[in-house]
Amino acid sequence: MRIIAALHERGRAAYLSHLDMQRTLQRALRRADMPLVYSQGFNPHPLVAFAGALSTGYESEREWFDVRLEGEIIPADFEARLNEVLPEGMAVSHAMEAPEDLGTLTGHLAAARYTLWVRPERAFSAAEVGSALDKLLQSEELMVQKRTKSGAMVPQNIRPQLYEARLTACDGASFALDVLGELTAGGGLRTEAFVNVLLDFLGSAGSFQCRREEMYFDGLPGLPSLGKGKYE
Repeated sequence: MRIIAALHERGRAAYLSHLDMQRTLQRALRRADMPLVYSQGFNPHPLVAFAGALSTGYESEREWFDVRLEGEIIPADFEARLNEVLPEGMAVSHAMEAPEDLGTLTGHLAAARYTLWVRPERAFSAAEVGSALDKLLQSEELMVQKRTKSGAMVPQNIRPQLYEARLTACDGASFALDVLGELTAGGGLRTEAFVNVLLDFLGSAGSFQCRREEMYFDGLPGLPSLGKGKYE
């Protein structure tokens, strides 16, 4: 049996690296006495796979993963047993049975939605931030520097990966953005790069926090999907 579920990461749990988060989930699955299926080879491990890695320090409302189990289990029981043993700041929901011929979740990834809280070094009005966003969205190129695996810095245009962005709050000292961007097996929108472009356009440095609100998939019934380029 194969179960798909969503993992929530909040508070201190957001500061776990992706690898540490995987290990934490695997330990919780063992403590919950789940009938796990293990890989073959010298160092067998539970067959648990995430749709995509989350940057350290980012919170998330739903990080989708799948796990293979021996035998059958009711998805609601899977949630309840796992939530009893997960550490503070982590919880699972939306568990469902997946067809065995589904393939990988990563292979169906299409996009992700984020909430960004930006704190610039100087104050801006909602009109100023909104005007800057409009101009960025009208641009054909948003060039940033990206570090390759070899360590070299190369230019990258992130505009094709930015689908939508809108201002949702602004109090002068900080502002919040709702951002929809590409997320696939090959990569996706780097939110820190987008924030840096926006701050440069505003003429300020600053810091930001991020929460991934949702991940969207193509061709997976029961999982979130995009409809006509809008939020759903």
